[in-house]
Amino acid sequence: MPPTTSSMVYDLPGKQPKDGLSSSPPARRSEFPSRIGPLLALFISLLLTVPLIDFGVYYLYEPTIEQNTYSNLRLIAKIKVVQYERWRESRKGDAEVLVADKSLAEQVQAFQTRAATEAGHRIGERFDALIAAYDYEGISLLDQHGDEIIHRGTTIAADAIQRSLMQQTLATGKVSNSDMYLAGNNRIQLDVMAPVTVRVGTQANIIGFVIIHTGIDRLILPRILSWPSASSTAEVLIVSANDTTENIISASHKNKKQTAVTMRALSTDSPYNSSRQLQKGKDYHGKTIFSVHEPLNKSAWSIITQIDQKEVLAPLTTVLLWVSLIALIAVSLVAFALTTLWRQQR
Repeated sequence: MPPTTSSMVYDLPGKQPKDGLSSSPPARRSEFPSRIGPLLALFISLLLTVPLIDFGVYYLYEPTIEQNTYSNLRLIAKIKVVQYERWRESRKGDAEVLVADKSLAEQVQAFQTRAATEAGHRIGERFDALIAAYDYEGISLLDQHGDEIIHRGTTIAADAIQRSLMQQTLATGKVSNSDMYLAGNNRIQLDVMAPVTVRVGTQANIIGFVIIHTGIDRLILPRILSWPSASSTAEVLIVSANDTTENIISASHKNKKQTAVTMRALSTDSPYNSSRQLQKGKDYHGKTIFSVHEPLNKSAWSIITQIDQKEVLAPLTTVLLWVSLIALIAVSLVAFALTTLWRQQR
């Protein structure tokens, strides 16, 4: 029997070479990096589309939201300005009605010339009735020199305010009013002065002045400083500034029916700067806000309406979160499908 050679062994069907010299099968493991690389790059590219979509949505809608916010703030500010100015004109009208009564002028003249006690009592009763009806802080009767001769109530105007009102009233012969001013203890006051006149022939002679002290912080400011809709951060402020200080009147956070006064150093980046109507910056709480500035007519004060930037952009932030979540789910499903297809092709 002839000896068996290696070639004969290779020729036998179903036999494997025993010397390990056979040709190698296809190297599939070596192909793995080349196939997974493009798949991984595609997956990363899909992931990068998520922030790009968020940026696109923010870029499209944020300017519109900001513009709508300014429009709403401007509308509310204008309404508050009209509300305040109508109240102020109503108080001037009350004073005009008071001094237009001829009996008051006769009582004042009698009290000044004859020291008529009865006339003084009648004037005092009239003042008491007005304070009870309109909730004024006080009413005073002044003589021609500005000296007080009758007073009812509690608050008395500051000397500088009183002198200024007398000059305006003497110059025009009509009712005049002061601007809002801080009267101490966080009280805000506005005074109205009307001339008491006696007509001699065709000439009206001023024989005295009636000055009405309105506690504006109790009467109208709580309504002006209230926000007309549901909001956790929106505020109405009344602001004035001098060379160094910014005075801010706001609704008290403890009691919305009371006012609070904040004084802070004036800064060039203040969002309450009167040089710009629409502004964005840090408010007196240190929060980033959108604000609108609307000046009051014939006043050093302005109405400011503001709202926190976070509250304004909260709906957009929610939309971005949902868009991101849906995009991530879509990317994950696409990645899963591609991975499954790749495995089947292996």
